[in-house]
Amino acid sequence: RRRRSSRAGVEPETSAPRWWMAGSEAQAGADAQAGDVVAEVTEVFNRTWLGDDGGSLADGAAASPSSASASGCRRIRALAFNILAEGLARGSGGGDAAAAAAAEGAEGGGGEAEAAGGTRYLETPPMSSYYPGSGGADAAASGQRARAPNGYAFIRGPEVQGGDRSRHFFRCPEADLAFRRRWPRLRALILEHSPDLMGLQELDLDKETSHASRIFKDLEKAGYTGACVKKKFRACDGVALLWRRGRFQALGEPSIWRLSKSSCHVALGQRLQLDNSVEILVVTTHLKAGLNEASEVERKLQAEELLRRIQAFNLPTLVLADMNCTPEPLLGDSAATLEPQVFPFLVEAGCRSAYAAVVGHEASFTCWGGWSGHDVAGAFDHALCLGRRLVPRRVLAMPEAEDVLSFPDRLPNSRYPSDHLPVIADIDVLPPEAADGAEAEGWAVAGANRRPRGQRGAPKRRSGGGGYESGKASGRGRGGMDKEEEGWEGG
Repeated sequence: RRRRSSRAGVEPETSAPRWWMAGSEAQAGADAQAGDVVAEVTEVFNRTWLGDDGGSLADGAAASPSSASASGCRRIRALAFNILAEGLARGSGGGDAAAAAAAEGAEGGGGEAEAAGGTRYLETPPMSSYYPGSGGADAAASGQRARAPNGYAFIRGPEVQGGDRSRHFFRCPEADLAFRRRWPRLRALILEHSPDLMGLQELDLDKETSHASRIFKDLEKAGYTGACVKKKFRACDGVALLWRRGRFQALGEPSIWRLSKSSCHVALGQRLQLDNSVEILVVTTHLKAGLNEASEVERKLQAEELLRRIQAFNLPTLVLADMNCTPEPLLGDSAATLEPQVFPFLVEAGCRSAYAAVVGHEASFTCWGGWSGHDVAGAFDHALCLGRRLVPRRVLAMPEAEDVLSFPDRLPNSRYPSDHLPVIADIDVLPPEAADGAEAEGWAVAGANRRPRGQRGAPKRRSGGGGYESGKASGRGRGGMDKEEEGWEGG
């Protein structure tokens, strides 16, 4: 969906973060079926807790993170979630997911599916894409476990989908992608496990189409506060950090970092004091998308700049982000293998993935987009810890691949509101004496001693009841970009 900005031809510097002030705007309308929506979306996938405190704990039975222990260790629960901006999401012309599922089952996957009444539904990749080494059609019946695609799964091939711009939309019906329909479901997923910290990506923040007031109003009522910042140039979306008011106090203003001169991507950081005791740095960002070598090179440059900025604080740091990178090779957008550059760099620089630290390996996927010409899946979303005082203890497992395959639209679909799943982790924050000097260990980042460039756009706070400080409008004639127009194929 493309949206126009009211100020064409403007290329502003990064906008100041928009601070949420309690009571700034009334929520638009009420959700009469909120209870039903919560039950519906939280029961779509069965996700279990993995890690200590008894190993695997059934979803919904997890106890709230303890605020402190006898040793002075404090536990926090963190969430990273790409909520899918409405300005970046285009859907198909219609169709019922249940009817499509029945048609797909009859076809065994792939090809054009027809349901009762002759209604045509969008194609899906052949089932052999999810059952490697098999013919696909009988794999599920034989008991073979399905696997998420490692990158792309094409319906016909890259030469077909690559040049056809009309195929760059989700298989999910357009009506199901409307924000007014998706937000109650997104809100339920965000609040389901009561996180203490949130890093959200792809918030609609364009001047004409911003949903920030609705999002922050609802989350403020649930006990959170925070800040958000829009990407540069003509991007319609941005990122947000939120924290539980009862546990965290902001120290100073948020920091905004431009990650490269040539792209719209930014990072948002905030120093926080936990339980009136220890200080940490929390960061959220959304690195460049695209499963090709050029995008991976650009992501590595962005990651280098991000870590240079973080190192200047010399604090235990938690990064909650859609990094658009994985530790494993992926099948890229041209059907060539894409070797990872970003994730090995992050690990070498001292970043530890909470999921891998607990489970022993990364999730097979945190994103599984169902596009008109292909699926794209991978572990693109991460909770990264820097410094030994942050110790991951538990994570929420991803659903089984078979559960996602039960939806021909994959993600998003009529019941699930994003192409990403939230990454949720319980992390212990150790007192300084428990890991003396640990923050400085493993932080040798190339060029880190270089003096950082000046921060663009000083944060502004408004003392009145107007809500957000608007910042500068984006331009170049359009407020929104399709994900493929930004080089997207990932998240």
